[in-house]
This record gives sequence, C-alpha cells and structure tokens, in this order.
Amino acid sequence: MRSDNLITLIVFIVYTIVAFLLFMASPSFLVSYIITIIGLVSCLYINGKAYEKNNSSNFNSYPITILTSSYIIIQMVISLICMALFFMLIISTIIQIIVYAIFIILAISLLNSKDYIEEVEAETEKEISFHREFSKRLTIISSSTHNNDYKNRLDELINSVRYTNPVSTSQSLLIENELFDLLGILDESIKNNDDDMVYRTIESLQDKMNEREILVRK
Repeated sequence: MRSDNLITLIVFIVYTIVAFLLFMASPSFLVSYIITIIGLVSCLYINGKAYEKNNSSNFNSYPITILTSSYIIIQMVISLICMALFFMLIISTIIQIIVYAIFIILAISLLNSKDYIEEVEAETEKEISFHREFSKRLTIISSSTHNNDYKNRLDELINSVRYTNPVSTSQSLLIENELFDLLGILDESIKNNDDDMVYRTIESLQDKMNEREILVRK
C-alpha cells in the first residue's frame, strides 16, 4: 500500500473515533459518515488509477494525490461541522454532494490530462530513441579506441551529431538503419586498424547525418 493511502486511512480512523465519541447518531450524522466513506473509497481508487503504470511519469500523478488528500480532509471537516451543528439533513446532504461532485470533476480532468501527457512523453521518447542510441554507441566506439587520430575524428563527428535534430520521422527511418550499419563497419574497421576504411566510414556517417537532417526538417 502506498504511504499516502496509508496516511489517509489512519486519518479516517481518527475521524471515525472522533465522530462516534463526540456526536450522537442522527440522520445527518449517518449521511455525513456514509458520504465520507464514499469519498474515501473514491480517493483510494483514483490514487490507484493515477499510479497503476508505475513508471517515470509518476511525477504527473502528484497533482492527483494532492487533490485526493485535500478533498478527503475537507470532506471530513465539513461532515464534522454538519454533525456538530445539527444541520438539516437536506442541507447537509446537498453541501457534501456538491463538494464530492466538484472533486470527481477535477479528478477526472487530472486523470485525462495525465494520460495525455504520458502519451505525448511516450511518443517523444520513441521519436528521439535513434538520436540517443546513435550518440551513445558512437561515444562508446570513440572511448574504446586508443588511436588519437581516430578519437579526434570521432569526437568531431560526435559534436556534429549533438547539434542535429533529435526527432525521427517516417522518412528518416531508412537512412537511420543505414547509419547503424555504418557504425558496425566503423567499429570493425577500428578494431582492424584499417585507416582508409575508418576515415571513409566517418565521412559516410557525416554525409548520412547531413542527409537525415534534411529529411527530418522537411
């Protein structure tokens, strides 16, 4: 169980003890208590929906946690006030239903916003995966070679790649596959100390990156 849900349950237990010790059972008391239970269950369910994917986008779930925590505290306070002041049943019910309705509307809006943000993040992650992986492999190849001339040429290429557009498109997929193939050739050429092939492959990589840059900017 998440710590925020555990805290919410503890607060609810304290609320229950206070309510039953201080106030007499009445229609207003029962309605207030039942609505609070419904609110508690709703908060636990909404928190579960917000964190069910358990991924890096949990940052986007924090506003939902703040909302559920705020609502259940407000609901408990309102219900205790209704119990203490012996509000008319109809007034007590209307007030708490309005608060609950506002909470549900806000919760649904935040959940929908969270889903949209996560979809955008996933799409962006997919679109920049080539650039990140290509840069990573190129850096590994550069760091593994002890030939200073190779390293200098590779560092120039790495620096050039760093400033290219990271977002891939459907038009750039073919040339990106060719770039990965060239990386394999480059790695093998460096291991064999084949100067001519190393330099020609680096030039081919630079040319292909320039072609990709043109494609992704269309």
